[in-house]
Amino acid sequence: MVYELFSNKNENLITIFESLSFLFLSQLKSLKKIEKKLSPGKDTEPYLTAGLNLVTYLRTPGYGNLQIFGGARAGTNTISFGYSNDGPTADKEGRGENPRPIFRIQPKITIDGSL
Repeated sequence: MVYELFSNKNENLITIFESLSFLFLSQLKSLKKIEKKLSPGKDTEPYLTAGLNLVTYLRTPGYGNLQIFGGARAGTNTISFGYSNDGPTADKEGRGENPRPIFRIQPKITIDGSL
């Protein structure tokens, strides 16, 4: 009788363990599917792109009470524009023998890639 009790308990424990392991594995498979869908670019090819950014800024004389900024993007290329009327009062470096230019252009090259 004792043997029968233990053998039934073992069979029940094995059944419970098998059902729990089945549930765990099915949940793990569904999590892997979700992770695969959400993972960014693991299935994509490596790439390397380059773009040109052009930053321009206009500073006219004034007291700095007007500032305008804007920009546009086309693919990997961007252009940014800024304006303020604080030309002579912007900083101390602009005063003196070599004043800062009223209009400034700064080109930048950007490189983006994935391995």
